[in-house]
Amino acid sequence: MAFSSDVLGKHGLSVRSLVQDGEPASSIPLILPDDHEYDAKTRTVHRKPGAERRKLYPVPEALQMLKKIDKPLSIISICGPMRTGKSYILSRLLGKPDAFDLGHTMDPKTYGIWMGTHVLTGKNKNGQEFCVLLLDTEGIDSPFATSSQDASIFVLTILMCSLLIYNSTNVPYKKDLEKLECFSKLADAISVRGQDAEASVEEATELKNYFPDFLWLLRDVTLIIPQDGDGKPMDPTTYIKTKVLVRGKTFKTTSQDDTAQAIMCLFPNIEGFTLPPPHSDETVMQNIAKYTNELTPKFREGVNQLMDKLLTHAKTKNKRGYGAASFVTGELLAIMIAKYVDAVNDPNSIPSLDNTWKSTIELHIQEIMAELVLEYKTQMESKVQAATGGEQIPLEEHTEGAGSMGIMNMHKVVFDEVCDKFRQKAGRFSTALTSSSEQGDSTANLLQKFQKKLVEYKAKQTELKGKKYQTSEVSGGELWGFLQRNRQLSEQHCTRLYLSLFDAIKAKLEHDVSKYTFKDLEKDITQLNQEYERKARGPMKYAVLKKMDEEVAATHAQTFKKVKGFQDKVMKEQQKRKEAENEAKAAAENVTRLREETNMMKDTHSKNMKNMAEEHDKQMIQLKEDGRRRAEEDMQKLKDMQQSNFKELTTMFQEINTQQNERLTKMLDQMMENSASQSKQTASLIEAIKDMPAPEVHVDGGGGCVIQ
Repeated sequence: MAFSSDVLGKHGLSVRSLVQDGEPASSIPLILPDDHEYDAKTRTVHRKPGAERRKLYPVPEALQMLKKIDKPLSIISICGPMRTGKSYILSRLLGKPDAFDLGHTMDPKTYGIWMGTHVLTGKNKNGQEFCVLLLDTEGIDSPFATSSQDASIFVLTILMCSLLIYNSTNVPYKKDLEKLECFSKLADAISVRGQDAEASVEEATELKNYFPDFLWLLRDVTLIIPQDGDGKPMDPTTYIKTKVLVRGKTFKTTSQDDTAQAIMCLFPNIEGFTLPPPHSDETVMQNIAKYTNELTPKFREGVNQLMDKLLTHAKTKNKRGYGAASFVTGELLAIMIAKYVDAVNDPNSIPSLDNTWKSTIELHIQEIMAELVLEYKTQMESKVQAATGGEQIPLEEHTEGAGSMGIMNMHKVVFDEVCDKFRQKAGRFSTALTSSSEQGDSTANLLQKFQKKLVEYKAKQTELKGKKYQTSEVSGGELWGFLQRNRQLSEQHCTRLYLSLFDAIKAKLEHDVSKYTFKDLEKDITQLNQEYERKARGPMKYAVLKKMDEEVAATHAQTFKKVKGFQDKVMKEQQKRKEAENEAKAAAENVTRLREETNMMKDTHSKNMKNMAEEHDKQMIQLKEDGRRRAEEDMQKLKDMQQSNFKELTTMFQEINTQQNERLTKMLDQMMENSASQSKQTASLIEAIKDMPAPEVHVDGGGGCVIQ
């Protein structure tokens, strides 16, 4: 039987490269010991001459690849003794026998933790897009690492994956647990909430909610026949749970008991799987990737079954974050890795799930905000430049109907677009934010913070037609900068326009005033006003017109009197009428601006309220589903503990699970209250902003001008 090429297709998965430039290496180091360095040009790892291994460090090029993955991750990692074929198993998942570098000597080829430069992409059981990331770890018994360095690699592997494959050869026995002492130290090597004391049973039990599932892969094993059984074969999962991970019958517990208890308590699901020997020839055994077609049919069939099992698991279980019903993306994993590596390198620190998750989410949200604020600024700048001809002509702040867009119209288009992107990017962590943040920073609250970076409003009372209205006007944020710049441009443009139009009148006053009649002056001023009205642009046009009319009247008062037939009284009445009209038009434009900005803010609040309701419903579904899955795992875990003779832990385990379920119920109730309160506040705010009618300008018969 050949290796199946249809396994990926059966699960609706395809292979995607994380590298765009040129033919990528099949894998890249993610975390290396500091006596090695990665050469990005040659894509190789070299040992540093004379360097001693002291710490670990994340490889920047690998973190950059991770940041390209914005989908939920299912992370499969493999660990175990060196030279037991770990890399081969991961390579088969990518449909190749040698996707990961395979060594053929007793010198381990995998230093630190490596990740594949290809991921599997598809949709999980809920129809959500996700990626499968593969990690390969240094052998636990590497001759180049101390036991504490082995432990650091192991802890980081546990923290990163959703499924841990422990790869070993032959049938294990209880005494073999002595080689797995690193498992018994896990509870003290990882903290849930950053506590310094040794892990309590409660905390150790809670760790299982965030630990990966555990698959013990037994290589070169055909049948498992227990030494103390009836001579009948036993399936690997039952054998591991009832014959290996069991408490001994002696009065005093042993290190083997501690290891068995740690594995049983910490990992939510435990399974076993066997693979028969690939071949009897030693030459083939040393390089099975090279001799793939010569491997035994039973081995090839077993590998196909294993691949099917691993991919089924990947589709049903993503890597969880610390928050309830949360998940990890490549972007988040890159941040978490840097924090976890710092923690394992510090002898006075241990990785804390709670603190790391909170700081990771906060940092990632900040990055999302910064990215989308920049996108808003870039898009607005591009639209403004295109519409103004490189800021030669100012824009109106508001326009209606088809044609050119005003600043606020442009803002609304870009604002809605980047806010939708923020909801999509940050909304994926809504349950994580709500359940892990002491302040209850929901996506809705974060969205409001983000929106304030783009535009801030201040309340203002406006009177119109004898009624007072609660209005809002833009007072800050990125939009404020665009408005201010456009207003300055409008003032400059309108001032130049007015002066250029007045130049013709000024020339007649200075060079031919004796032939210049008052009727000619009235006609020219009327024409100036008409031309100015037609060509003036931007929000400052009436303010500039009022200012320039006053300056011209004051500066040229004596010259006007030299005009033939000049009537001072008529001139002053016309100036008064014009001043009142300018003030009314400016006021009308201001009220229109306030009305539009108020409606825009009201529209934003309405959308936010709708999204809060949708977010709340989604959170409740996710949390209930998470609670249901956890309850199923707890039932199985209780059964496993009883079978493994850890009966004294069973009662305590039940009590702790009851407490956790009570906390979940309390959190759900609190979320219901918060959602109702937020909706009520937003609805009250929208209700308070009454619809304001459009202003109208009326000129009365006595030369007065009013706004209605």
